[in-house]
Amino acid sequence: SSDLGEQHLAFGARKKDGCYAQKGQDGPVVVVEDLLLHLLTAHLETVPSLAKDPLWGGLKGKFPAYLEERRLWTGEVREVASLAFGPPDRTVTAMKDQDLIKITPPGQAEVRKPALTMEMALFKLRDLEAVAFQNPAPPETKAAFALELKDGQGKPLFRLEELGKAGDRAQVRFSVGGGSPQGALVAGEAFQALKDSLERLPAPASEK
Repeated sequence: SSDLGEQHLAFGARKKDGCYAQKGQDGPVVVVEDLLLHLLTAHLETVPSLAKDPLWGGLKGKFPAYLEERRLWTGEVREVASLAFGPPDRTVTAMKDQDLIKITPPGQAEVRKPALTMEMALFKLRDLEAVAFQNPAPPETKAAFALELKDGQGKPLFRLEELGKAGDRAQVRFSVGGGSPQGALVAGEAFQALKDSLERLPAPASEK
């Protein structure tokens, strides 16, 4: 569909490195690149021209399935009233209080900062995407780092746990709201950037 309404494109038989196509019922029949038909009908990892291209070699499945939502959390930053993060024995809590957040590191004095500092970390979380989804690790698999978000009524919005590494990727377990846990691999660099932004929250405002 487009600003002009629905547009229809029909594909026909292949012709060497191309295939026949027709726009609408009365449009002319033309030859388009064979790759376009591959995108719509084949598993993308089997298309030689895509498999050899470093920009597209990681595509899996059929178009448009590979365009599925790959972000772990798609919630609204403004709905988050509190969060807790860190290793199990050093959990930091942060609670929103109008335009401020009150941050309580374990065994330390409370730190107050503009709420924007927490929101910036949450934007990094919202940008975090799965490289691949997988079956979640069993409940007995302990997390080295966890992040949990709650709304103003104390209801869980999202939970993310770091379970280990697989090359340059982080293995995580996550759940949205009170839903069932899911498993994923995320880019290690992006996950570390999220952790760094969270771990900077308890630092006094004068520190950078």
